[in-house]
Amino acid sequence: MARLAIRCAFAAMVAFAALPLEARADGGAVIARETSEGFDLTVFAAPAPLRAGPADVSVLVQEGGKPVLDARVSVRWTAAGGGQEWQPPCCSMKTDERAVEAVLGHSQNKILYSAMLVVPSSGAGKLDVRVERGGREATLTAGLDARPAPSPAAAYWPWLAVTPAAIAAFALNQTLKRRKSRT
Repeated sequence: MARLAIRCAFAAMVAFAALPLEARADGGAVIARETSEGFDLTVFAAPAPLRAGPADVSVLVQEGGKPVLDARVSVRWTAAGGGQEWQPPCCSMKTDERAVEAVLGHSQNKILYSAMLVVPSSGAGKLDVRVERGGREATLTAGLDARPAPSPAAAYWPWLAVTPAAIAAFALNQTLKRRKSRT
């Protein structure tokens, strides 16, 4: 009976560890939508709501209800100032306010123009999206509020928990083997 309880507990622990922490559709949540110069622009972002640090920004460009797949799309975050500055985990991540080109094929949804954008600080800011196609230029500006970045321990706890979980599983395995060899 004790073995069955231990096996059930172990199976439940493995099943729980296999569950995703978060489920999202490709592209994140809709953060802005606007019609400009005949283009319908929809902007998605993950994480939602935006936080200081890296963010996946995707743009759906439509004309007459059909996706446009031959445009040039760029995104830029401009901080209003006064928020808590985000410190990147490595110095190769740029935190300046240059425009980032969004490209097709970056995400699984092949009709979204996507880019990894760094939000340099929390607080008020604006997201500028620029679309160029056939001599026309459309822009979308969304005033947004970025939340502070999560603490490193909160952001990386699933990866940090793997080692103690593996040690506990090994210890449980050895204990069960010793009990089995005694009988």
